[in-house]
Amino acid sequence: MTIEGKEIAMELMGEKNNECDSRSEAFFSAVDSDYSMNDMTDDDDNEFHENVDDTAEWLGVDHHKTDVQNKTTEIEKDDSLVMPEDIDVAPDSESDFEIVHESYEEINRSENVVFNPKNMDNPQLKLQMLFSSIKECKLAVTNYSIRQGRPRKFVKQDRLRVRAKCRSEGCHWEIYARKLADEGSVQIKTFEETHTCGFTYDNPLVNSGWVGRKYAEEFRTNPKVNMEHFRKTVMRENKCSFSKKQTYRARHRALKIIHGSESDQYGKLGAYMNEIQKSNPGSSIILKTVDESTSTLTQQQRFQRLYVCFNGVKQEFLDGCRPLIGVDGTFLKGSVGGVLLIAVGFDANNSIYPVAYAIAEGENKESWAWFFKLLKEDLKIERDYELTIMSDKQKGLIQACDLVFPNAAHRFCVKHMHANFSSAGFKGEAIRKALWTAAKATTPAEFSSKMEEMAAIDINAAMWFDDKPPAQWSRAFFSTYPKCDILLNNLCECFNSKIVDAREKPIIEMMELLRLYLMQRMQ
Repeated sequence: MTIEGKEIAMELMGEKNNECDSRSEAFFSAVDSDYSMNDMTDDDDNEFHENVDDTAEWLGVDHHKTDVQNKTTEIEKDDSLVMPEDIDVAPDSESDFEIVHESYEEINRSENVVFNPKNMDNPQLKLQMLFSSIKECKLAVTNYSIRQGRPRKFVKQDRLRVRAKCRSEGCHWEIYARKLADEGSVQIKTFEETHTCGFTYDNPLVNSGWVGRKYAEEFRTNPKVNMEHFRKTVMRENKCSFSKKQTYRARHRALKIIHGSESDQYGKLGAYMNEIQKSNPGSSIILKTVDESTSTLTQQQRFQRLYVCFNGVKQEFLDGCRPLIGVDGTFLKGSVGGVLLIAVGFDANNSIYPVAYAIAEGENKESWAWFFKLLKEDLKIERDYELTIMSDKQKGLIQACDLVFPNAAHRFCVKHMHANFSSAGFKGEAIRKALWTAAKATTPAEFSSKMEEMAAIDINAAMWFDDKPPAQWSRAFFSTYPKCDILLNNLCECFNSKIVDAREKPIIEMMELLRLYLMQRMQ
C-alpha cells in the first residue's frame, strides 16, 4: 500500500473510531455496567483484520463500487429472487405472504400456456391454454382426441366459442373455449380431461381429409408411395382402422393440397401462355376453347385443346433433323382426363428430338387433324411427299394424316403390328420369326421369299397382311429420302417414358415439367 493510501485509510479509521465513540456513550448508558468496552473494541479490530487486506492498493471509491454493483447484478439475475412489481412485498401476516406466493406462481403458469402450433401432431391441452384462433383450437382438440383414441363431437361452435364432448354416452370428458374480448385469442375455460369410456380403434375422426392434410409432405417427397405400405403406416401411427378406399382418397386430398385444384390451374392458363410468349418469342402456344352455355343469357368458355411448339425447337428441326416424325398419343392420369399428342423427330445423331405436343380431349380424327395442321405450319412443310410419318395406328390418325399430309409416306410400328397379329390368333415362335424376317428384308425379292415361308407355316397368317401395304412395314419398300430405316416407333416410346410423372400433374405443372425436359434435352 502507498503512503498516500495509508494516510487515507488512517483518516477513515479515525472517523470510524470517533463515530463509534459517540455511539458507545449512548449505548453504554442503557446496558448493564458489567459489559466490557475492551471486548467490543477487540471484536472490531479482529473483524477489521479479517476483512481488510493491508497489502492491497486503494484505487478510490468509484473502483470498489463496481465490484458491489456486479454482485448486485448477479443477485438480480436470479429469477427465483425476483417478485413482480405489482405484488406487495411487505405482507402484514404469514397468510398474506402465502397468498402473494400463490399469486406469483399463477402468473408464472399463465406465461407457459400459449399453444405452440409445432405441437399440433401431439397437442397437450391444459386449462387456460391460449390459441391464436378458433380454427387452431378446433384442430388441436381433434388431434388430441385422435391421440387419446376417443372421438369427440362439437356440440357448439361459432366465431366466438367452441364446446366439445366425448362421443361415448355417459363419458364426462368435455372442453370449452371462447374468444377473449380484449386480445382476440381463444382460451380454454373449462376442461374435464378424464374419460370414463374406453379406447376405440374405429375412430371416425381419422378420415381421408385429416390423413391427407397430415401426410401431405410425405406425398410431396414421394408421390409414388406404395398405398398398402402407407395405409399400414397410418394405422400404426394413429392406432386406428383405415380402409383401402380411404387411402386412395387421402392421396388425392394430399396431392390437391400440394398442387392445388386442377380447375384453378385451367383458369390460369391465359397468364401462363403470356409468360411463355414473353420468354420464348416466336413460339407457338395456341389455346382452343368451346362455348358452354350456363344459362340463357351467359356463355362460358371451356377448355378443349392446347398446342405448344417452341421457336428454338422449330429452327433446330429444320436445320438438323431428318424428314421423319413419329407421332403418338398417351392418356393423362389427372382427374379431368384427356390425352397428350406428341410429335418427335430423329436427328443426325440418331437421337430423339421432341418437336411439339398438345393436350386434347381424346384421340380422334378432329384432334389429330388440328394437331397436324398446326405442326405443318410451324415446320413449314410444303412438300409433304418428302415427309415420313411413323405411328402406332391410333384412332383417327390415319384419316387425319391423309387429310393434312396426303402425299406423305406412312410407316407402322412393327412391334405393335405383331401385337395385333398375335391377338388375331397367329402365335408361336415360327410365325413371329417369319414376320420379323419379312419386315427386315432389304429387297422386294427377299421380302417375297420370307412371305412364302410364312405361308408355308400358316396360309391364313400370310393372308392377314393382304390389306397392309408392305411399304408401311417392310424395309424393302421404304423410301430412301429420309435416310432412316427404323421399324419401331421408339422415338415416341422413349419420350413417353420420360414424362410418366408429368402426366399425373395438373395442367400448368405438367406443361412446366415438359418445358424443363425439353430444355435439358437441348443442352
